[in-house]
Amino acid sequence: MVRIRKAEKGDLPKMIDVFMRAYEGLEEYGEPSRGAARRYIKWLMRRSPEGTFVVEEDGRIIGFVCADPEWEIAESSRGGAIHEIVVDPGYRGRGIGRMLMEHAENYLRSKGVDVVELWVGRDNPARFFYEKLGYQEKGLYGKWRRMIKFLK
Repeated sequence: MVRIRKAEKGDLPKMIDVFMRAYEGLEEYGEPSRGAARRYIKWLMRRSPEGTFVVEEDGRIIGFVCADPEWEIAESSRGGAIHEIVVDPGYRGRGIGRMLMEHAENYLRSKGVDVVELWVGRDNPARFFYEKLGYQEKGLYGKWRRMIKFLK
C-alpha cells in the first residue's frame, strides 16, 4: 500500500538513500556526497517542515517532495516552489511522482499559493514529466531550466 505523509526527522537517512539513487546518472544536478545530500535535505525540512512529504510503500520510503509556500517569484506575490521531488528509480513509472506532485500542489493551494516554480536540470528528462503536469519553461540559466505552473 502506497501512502504519503509528512516527513519526520527520523526519515532523513532513508531520504538520503532515495536521493542518492535517484540522481545516479544525473550527478551534475544532485549533491556530490551523502554528507552534502544530508545538509541539503535538512535545509529542505527546515525551510518547509509542513510541506516536506515522503511517500512509502509497505513502510519503505520510496520518494519525497518539498513544497515551499513562502517562495518569492516574479509572477506572483503568492508564489511557492517545489524545491525537490525524487522517486526511487525502482518505483518509477507507477504514478508515484504524479501522486507526490499532486499532493504538493494541493498543499500549496491550501496555503494560498497561485503560482509554483521549480528548477530542473537542463538535460534532465524529468522536464518532460513536468510539462505533462502543466509546467511551462520560463528560461534557461546555466545548467538549469526554470519552470512555472499557475494553480487554479
